[in-house]
Amino acid sequence: MLIMESIKMALNSLVKNKLRSILTLLGIAIGLFSIIIVMTAIGAIQSSVETAFNSLGTNNFVVQKFPAITGPREWRKYRNRPDLTIEQGERLKEMTKLPLAVGISLDKNSMVVKYGNEKTNPTVQLQGLNLDELRVNDLVISTGRDINQQDENYTHMVCVLGSDVADKLFKNIYPVGQDVRIDMMNLRVIGVYEKKGSVLGASQDNFVTIPLSVFKKYYGDHRSGTYTVMAASKSKISETMDEVIGALRKIRKIPPGKDNDFEIVTNDQLVSQFNDITKYFRLGAAVVAFIALVAAGVGIMNIMM
Repeated sequence: MLIMESIKMALNSLVKNKLRSILTLLGIAIGLFSIIIVMTAIGAIQSSVETAFNSLGTNNFVVQKFPAITGPREWRKYRNRPDLTIEQGERLKEMTKLPLAVGISLDKNSMVVKYGNEKTNPTVQLQGLNLDELRVNDLVISTGRDINQQDENYTHMVCVLGSDVADKLFKNIYPVGQDVRIDMMNLRVIGVYEKKGSVLGASQDNFVTIPLSVFKKYYGDHRSGTYTVMAASKSKISETMDEVIGALRKIRKIPPGKDNDFEIVTNDQLVSQFNDITKYFRLGAAVVAFIALVAAGVGIMNIMM
């Protein structure tokens, strides 16, 4: 009976004090939604970034000059390392047996792509890739074809466009078979890649690929490249990594006992480093959400009193 009486008294109080009831519910809703929205946004960002990192492939790892994430002070330290050259990458392929493929890529940023009177912003990344890099990469052709061995062997002046570049230059024109100009090069478009979307607002489709031999002809190989290594399976990654490290230390003549002058990057490392960085943001967001909930509770208390 006491419970029923309490419920009746509560309902009567709500009906008689409509404004106070609405303000109380609004305070509760604001506090709860602030927590839900902040945590959902952080979860969505983390999921998006992890998906982008996982595009590297579960059986792949990358060899590069710099660590995946560096600050200004660390960058000054690593910039003095010798570059990873095309020649070293080709020797790495010859000296190792476990990798199914060793992709080699060089890139040049802030490029402008022109077609007739149309041109892109100076933000396009130009990538010179060998055939193994195309094999280990997750790029998928939506129209036309990809770069093949003949293009590489005979230095064919061809290119494949990222979807953002194709959409910018060829609004109402079929892009395959058209000629574009990048810097001093006239290139025939042979294909367009499927759209990959963006990560944290940065597009993954604002690029152009060309044969590695063409890139080397026009820009040389006096810049550090990236090697993408494909292991036979996920369980073989550690063994393959050890073989690659040993071979590359021999190629680059690193004395015993001295640290590697290159970095090995895997999906797990990228995700772990990203989580280490974002844990402080998650903690800060939780504190802000808690403050919002407390503020809402104080408001509720004042209304009820």
